[in-house]
Amino acid sequence: MDNEILSDAIRRAKKLGADQADILASKSDSVSVSTRLAKLEKVVQSVDNQQSFHFCQS
Repeated sequence: MDNEILSDAIRRAKKLGADQADILASKSDSVSVSTRLAKLEKVVQSVDNQQSFHFCQS
């Protein structure tokens, strides 16, 4: 997620009355390669995106 979008979400939460607001965003890319008898057997690529939003109002 773009930092500007995350900052805007926090500003909006505070404008709506949140006393505290935080956002965690992470992205990971991975590639797994398997070989057997010196030959390529399998290639697996994965992409993981996660966002966590916490807004608190007392």
